[in-house]
Amino acid sequence: MTKRTLVIGIPLPNASFDNASFLWASSFNEYTRLVIEPAAASRVVDEVVQGSVAHQTYGGQAIVNGEGSSYAFGLGELLAMRRRETTRFLERGGLVVCFAHPDAPHPEVVMEEPWRRYSWLPEDEAFSPKEHLLPGFGRAGAAITAEDHPFAPFVTELKKHIAYRAYADETAPAFRDRGRVFARSDGGSPVGFDLPYAGGRLVFLPALDKPEAVRMQVANLMADCLEAWEATAASQHPVEMIRKEAS
Repeated sequence: MTKRTLVIGIPLPNASFDNASFLWASSFNEYTRLVIEPAAASRVVDEVVQGSVAHQTYGGQAIVNGEGSSYAFGLGELLAMRRRETTRFLERGGLVVCFAHPDAPHPEVVMEEPWRRYSWLPEDEAFSPKEHLLPGFGRAGAAITAEDHPFAPFVTELKKHIAYRAYADETAPAFRDRGRVFARSDGGSPVGFDLPYAGGRLVFLPALDKPEAVRMQVANLMADCLEAWEATAASQHPVEMIRKEAS
């Protein structure tokens, strides 16, 4: 049976991908692989806050920036739900592939705690997007520093279409615990990397410039890299992979 991948905010044509928006998507924890464009998540949240575009939940309820009702779902409640889903997803050993953008506040969202671009992730003291994902606006291109990394081909093949928007602070504790950089900018900034996070794994890729122009290539490469990741994980940790599949 083909493993499904939830793709958020960057529609990719592939038979194994379920494409959705950050707000409309079904529960994250129904999957074991998630590909997400955080800037697109910020955009749809802002659209609800501003009232510029109508959005619905997967269940068909309108989303409002305020208290929910019998016919509408509160944006704050939905965002808290996404965090719970992602927590469960990662606890089960899930893989998040994320196009790296700097963290950003969303102060107008009505909810008890301030919401930020990466607040859908649970907290992990070993890596904080707010503190350890540093803003940087680099030109296209990157050098591969780990040819055997499953996502190295993504950066190599799309070299002309990536221009990083953020890079890692390598002093983050997560890099001392099996974190790995596999792509660097011309100036040496770590723009492609993966690290352990809240029981699962995060892979950060450089942001794509005009991804709609190369959607088919992006989709094919992403599918190949995900399968390579699964194959590598299975060969290195066969017992853990069996438990993950059974959970």
